[in-house]
Formats: sequence, C-alpha cells, structure tokens
Amino acid sequence: MKRQYRLSTEANWQSMFGQALLALVNTSGSGRKLTLRSLELSVQSIAGASSAQMSNATLWQCASASGESMNWKAVRHDSGTALPSTVVVRRGGGGNDYAARLRRIVALRSGAAAGTQNTLNNPRSWGRLGGKFSRGGLIRSAMGASVGTVEPITIPQNTAVVLMADTVQASMPLRVHAQVAIDGKTVTWEYVTATRPGLSLFSLENTGASVVKLLALGIQEVGTTDTPYLRLVPVGQVYGVDVSDSSRQIQAQLTPMDSAYPALSALTVFTDVGFVPYGVPEKYMTDTTAGSPRGFNYLHTKDFNGPVLRIAFPEMEINKPGGAAEDMLGHGYGHLNADIGVRKSGITINPGEGLAIVASAETAVGVQAAFSGWPSLHFAAQIDDEPQFSPYLTLTGLVSGSDIVILTAGTGTILNSLDSYGGTSYAWNYDPDSVSSVDVCIYKPGYVPLAVRNLALGVAGASIPVQQVVDRNYQ
Repeated sequence: MKRQYRLSTEANWQSMFGQALLALVNTSGSGRKLTLRSLELSVQSIAGASSAQMSNATLWQCASASGESMNWKAVRHDSGTALPSTVVVRRGGGGNDYAARLRRIVALRSGAAAGTQNTLNNPRSWGRLGGKFSRGGLIRSAMGASVGTVEPITIPQNTAVVLMADTVQASMPLRVHAQVAIDGKTVTWEYVTATRPGLSLFSLENTGASVVKLLALGIQEVGTTDTPYLRLVPVGQVYGVDVSDSSRQIQAQLTPMDSAYPALSALTVFTDVGFVPYGVPEKYMTDTTAGSPRGFNYLHTKDFNGPVLRIAFPEMEINKPGGAAEDMLGHGYGHLNADIGVRKSGITINPGEGLAIVASAETAVGVQAAFSGWPSLHFAAQIDDEPQFSPYLTLTGLVSGSDIVILTAGTGTILNSLDSYGGTSYAWNYDPDSVSSVDVCIYKPGYVPLAVRNLALGVAGASIPVQQVVDRNYQ
C-alpha cells in the first residue's frame, strides 16, 4: 500500500560548507521505500530592499496556541528533569484570539545593504529590558538593580503567550531566545525563524498543571542574503556522532495525507550534520598531500565533481529580487516555481540511504565566495511511503487440481481463492501493510484437507512446502 506524507519544516543556514543543511535519511532495515514527489525551498529573508526595514511585534496572552513544535530545541538546565508534554514552545502558528496585549517590540535592522544587518557578533545583550542595550529585549526578569524589577510572566493552565509580527514590510530572519521556569526548573529555547504575515514568531502554551513562568524573551535579526549555491546529493553515511545527537534531529511536521495513515517512522530528518557522500571518499586529498585543496570532498568546493541530483540557487527560489514590500516572498507563487526540480523525477530513498541539501562554495580561489549569516530556509516535500519489496507467499509441492483458499488469520475473511489450480507451485502477491498473517487451506478430492494456521508473512515474503496426504478413506 502506498501512503503519502507532507513534510514542512525550517532549517537555519548555520551549517559549514559541505555539511547538510537538511538531510532526509531512511532508517537502515526499515523495509520501506521513500520516493520524493516534490522538494520545495524558499528563503525566509529580505532581498534587495533599498532602506532599512523594521517589523513591529506584539506579545499577546491567549487561551491556546498552534504551530510547529520547537520542543526538540529545548535545553534543560537540569538534565535529570523531564520536559512536560503539556508545555510546548512553537513557531509559525498563532493564538486563538488577540485581545490581551502584554508588550510591543520593534526589531530594527542595522543596515539596508547586504552584509550590514548581521548582528551575530554584536556584543549587545539583546534579551535585556531597559537601558540603551534594550533593542530586541521583550522581557527579562530581575537580574540586578540597573535592570529594575520585572516580574516573570506566569502562564497558568490552559493559557498561552504568542508573539506575532504585526507589520511585515519584508521578511526578516530572527533569532528567538526564551528562558522558562517549569515547576522551578529552568529550560532554554533558542532557534531561528522568519517574519511572515499572520504567523507567530514564538508561542508558549501550558495545557497541564505545571507552574510555568516566562523569565526572558528576546529576538534579534540575523543573517544576510549573500548565499552560495545548494546541491541535492545522495548520502552514503551520516557521521555517527551526529546521528546520536538529538539536537540535530528535526522533529519536523510530517502530515499524513490520509488521517488513517500511521506515523512515517522510516524517515529521520537531520539538520547541520556531517556526512560521507555516496560512492566517493570523504576526502579527495588528505591533509598530508602536496596538492590543493587538502582535506576536502567535492561538496566543499566546485573543483571536484561528484554525484549531484540537483543544483539550486536560493536567491531564485520564490524570492523577489528587489523592493521593500516583500510580504509574499516571490515572483511566482505556484508549486512549480517553489520546487527545485524534483517534481516527476521519482528520486527514491531506499533503507540505509539518504538525501542532503548542502551549501557549496569555491574554496580553491583567493577570495572565498560570500557566506551567509543565518537566513532561515523553509523546506517542504511530498513523500511517498511504500514497502520496499512486493512480497509473495509461495506454495510449493502442490498436487495439480487443488483448491487454494487464503484467509485473514483466525477469521473467515477470504483474501484469495483458486479452484482446481493446475500447477504445482503458486505465488500470491500481498500487501504487507494490510496483511501480516494468514490461514492457508488446501483441498483436493482424494487427499486429506490441509490447513496452515497463523502463518506470519513479513515484508520480505514467505515460502512453504506443501505436503498433501492421500485420504485412504476417500471413495
């Protein structure tokens, strides 16, 4: 049975050249075949604005919140304390209503030209409240006399706080930092998102009995739109240290196209991971060689060729090349313009295989290609999930002319039947998603009826030898 799922998530451009910004890996031994039907990319950052931009945002108190869960980014200050499932931080959603305003904020760019708005290395304390260093600070509880007494915001049961961008003159990549006390234990969230009309930058929802207090919340614009190009490449192996690092596994939103479908357990989504490309060495030239560049595989540089399925230039992916009002982020709004050439290609990820989107740039030249800051990239994909094999139940040693009945194990539901089958071997193709075990009954005049009960089939198929016994009482 073929099932289809929709992937929607964001990855941040903090990866080194040659690292995977986004990697889709089919678990080894999963028995599932994953086929990409589309892979879309959009840059969630401003491009070519002629003047500095700003985005007004409001922190609201709501009854509930929605959006993509960011709990996979939570860092517990006490690792021995579990994060309650009832406390969720989200992005890209909203609240149930906007009546109770807690605070307003204006996030200013430090410049209009590319490369001038990156404040990652700025020593300002962007989470503080008050004083000349307050830019980006929404709330911070008391840390000293100079800051003043600021009560933490308490989020009681069935309550949420939601940070919404009010006016989006141009989409901006923002780093969000939140510190929350949950039953007296501190948890920190930090992630990158982008301003988009009608979607939240941050929300914190409490649906349980935990005592939840928002201690600090700050936002900061980061990144530029100077980007190298991207390659879609096959993955040979993800670094073991990254596989075991849960912070590199995106708990992406994988939505089944039919609500009856189970979760897509075969797929793992990684970000910022090192990997060995499929079919080529990790390094073309070792560190001890005289050649240049040393220690690079083809993903780090344009100088070597390796397996590449697609090449994409982010500036051309649904990104308007200029102008101040870029709310819709695109010169084309259709699916065709968002996809990076994967539609109808039938790119398949078998068990143990993967695909990666990698930032690539020229390294064997005197001047390094422009490197981006932290623009936020949105990825979406349509993925087919089906059994890797089309398995068969094979019956051998049949007496010609036998009747064959195959039923769902322990029931009277007939899955397949044949009368007076003329062969001595029979193969029945079944769907392992819907059939796990069967009863097989074989009848032939002059022979004792044969029944095989509760035969487990599995994903790879099954074969059983049939031994029909002559009925000596048959007349």
